[in-house]
Amino acid sequence: VGPILDMIADADIVLSSGHLHISEIWPLFEEAKKRGVKRLLCNHPTFVIDAGIADVKRLAAMGVYVEHSVCMWVPESKFCFYAPDFLQELIEAAGVERTILGSDLGQKGNPTIADGFRSVISTCLTLGYPDADIRRMISGNARDLVGLDPL
Repeated sequence: VGPILDMIADADIVLSSGHLHISEIWPLFEEAKKRGVKRLLCNHPTFVIDAGIADVKRLAAMGVYVEHSVCMWVPESKFCFYAPDFLQELIEAAGVERTILGSDLGQKGNPTIADGFRSVISTCLTLGYPDADIRRMISGNARDLVGLDPL
């Protein structure tokens, strides 16, 4: 893994944890940071990964962006496992500045990506997040992570 982390650091690209278990993410991200990797992403930490709120806080403190799949909060989704209050706990654990809301929709029998985003945006508004914070979580943070210029 070391030479791959070196290539990621040299190219200044994103290292995503994918579906690794949280116990495997810690040593990977710690070694990545030692080798100069700056862009770190943890995908849907509560699904498959087995991360808890304390883990999300720790990831964000390391500078990791934490991505939550909106399909897990869209009532019409086959993957709707969680209530809105848990989304709020997760956002608060990482902070708006380290939270990314991604889709994981588009499969047959699930809502469209656009409908999924409409649903989670509505949920975030109901939870009291201002427009600027929602925009940051659904687009700005991902844009920053990959190094695109602000709009």
